[in-house]
Amino acid sequence: MKNNLQLPTTAFKKIMIGVLARDEVNGLRETVEALAELLPADDVEKIVMYLAPHATHECIEMAKSLEKTVTRIETEMLLQKTWEPVQEYVEYYKNKTLSSHLLMISADLEIPPKAVMQMLETAKENPNALVSLTRWKKGGSFEGYPVWQLPLQWIFQQVVRVMYGANFATDATAGYGAFPLKIGFGLNLREKRQAVFLEYKLCMLRLKMPLIEIPVEYHARREGKSTSGFWHKVRYLVPLIRVRFTPRRKLFRFEDYSLPTDTTN
Repeated sequence: MKNNLQLPTTAFKKIMIGVLARDEVNGLRETVEALAELLPADDVEKIVMYLAPHATHECIEMAKSLEKTVTRIETEMLLQKTWEPVQEYVEYYKNKTLSSHLLMISADLEIPPKAVMQMLETAKENPNALVSLTRWKKGGSFEGYPVWQLPLQWIFQQVVRVMYGANFATDATAGYGAFPLKIGFGLNLREKRQAVFLEYKLCMLRLKMPLIEIPVEYHARREGKSTSGFWHKVRYLVPLIRVRFTPRRKLFRFEDYSLPTDTTN
């Protein structure tokens, strides 16, 4: 193992947009159609509708329909086979994409499409950073969430800031964001379901990757059933502790990080 634990750098080429869905039928349609209309086609390789293993029949049929009707930007449906969404997504596309970056969001309509545009533009300007969202900085907000959730969220953010020395990180549980595929390919992720979206961000914080947070107004989902209840959030303590005390060299495959299609470095 080399002593140099510097993360690889990359230049922005194109970006893959991953839209995760399970039972959000109208939300999937609204999200994909809005992104296909709003985002610059030259920057986006494709929009991938990434459906959970237990996605409903209606959600699957909607994704199939959107593959045919949305044409400005290529769309594709991918049915998730495991409960490891980030790991499976990156592994599946590592030999199939010309993109340098991945941006993942949910089809639950919690964030407006313009926030995705902001993340894309920020990733282009800062290609080696993790671009994420925050509900806590000025300009961000919560709307429609359970009363118990806000104080627990705030306490958890303070714990992250103390444990990781990350005074710049204000919203670790806003897991969706944009990052270089090189980094996603090299991370040694172990968590499943929702917890992996926290894990990848914690790993990037531990690896001293630059973080840029964009304030956003979050709205509680209007469709579908949330799988991120109280006990799922308690489960977040596992990656919080494990990633903090795992040596950096074990969080990332420093000697095997490049995408096979990458020629910039």
